[in-house]
Amino acid sequence: MALLRSEAVKLDVPYLIPGVVKHIINRWPFTGEYETFDAPEGDNVSWNRQLTIGSGTAVDPNEDLTGVESAPTYTETTRQLRQLAREVRVDNFIRQTQSKQIDVREQAYMDAIQGLMETWMDKTIYGDNAVNSKEFSGWHKLTDDANQGVSEAGSALNLSNVETVKYTMMKKPGLRYHILLNANLMGRFAAYVRKEAGAYVTWTKDTFGQPLEQYGGTPIHLTDFLTMTETNADPPTKTGSNTTTMRFMGFGSVIGGGMAWAKIGELVERTPFDRLESYDAGKLRLMMKGCWIDGSRYSSSQIRGITDSAVAA
Repeated sequence: MALLRSEAVKLDVPYLIPGVVKHIINRWPFTGEYETFDAPEGDNVSWNRQLTIGSGTAVDPNEDLTGVESAPTYTETTRQLRQLAREVRVDNFIRQTQSKQIDVREQAYMDAIQGLMETWMDKTIYGDNAVNSKEFSGWHKLTDDANQGVSEAGSALNLSNVETVKYTMMKKPGLRYHILLNANLMGRFAAYVRKEAGAYVTWTKDTFGQPLEQYGGTPIHLTDFLTMTETNADPPTKTGSNTTTMRFMGFGSVIGGGMAWAKIGELVERTPFDRLESYDAGKLRLMMKGCWIDGSRYSSSQIRGITDSAVAA
């Protein structure tokens, strides 16, 4: 008797290529570009900024110097330390009975770390401690529209505004300046400047040796965490309209006036639990504790309210 197909398929064990293809890819270009430091005790970080520096007075020989005193003044600035948490639990029965080609628990742990980091990247842009007291404030919130940026008010990016922000805000000595935008705006901006200002566009390499485009000597980075659905507001929120923001970041030490991350402990704290009291399972707890510190107003600037339209001169 011939072997029936219905019986043959029982002997056919499908082969699964080991591992999981990373399919959720959101670009974040600043790995290694920003500085971190250990936050002081307490649940916030405070520092002083120059407010005024005073001035000198011209005097004649032998003139009474009464009234020429001029003392500098300072303003105290405070940011709130906050934390992000993530846990993932994998039942030991599932782990022990699944294919040995892949450790399901380790895969789940790696994906959990990716998910936490992407939440941190999202909050780095859109976090707002005034709206949600549990989260740290992100770059949009830390950028004062009146002093640190320009609004296109729901229209196309204007190259003259790029030049205005570049030359009025990116001037703090010692800071590492970068331009950050999303894929839609990157395509329009890059095409325009290559055509209209080719000599102003140069190339260098990033920290990993990959080609990196520069505009007027400032690296241009692409990220997927700046949405095309932002509101034209100060600060922009992640969703609600059809605009985006072009960010200008100055990384460096806080005392040098740069943008830096104040952390508590490790950047990502990992606490594994091999056996749980109420479950026959293993668990990984992940924590990120800290906040962004904008040493000076020159650490962050922006052009907001940009639509997906051709760049204007």
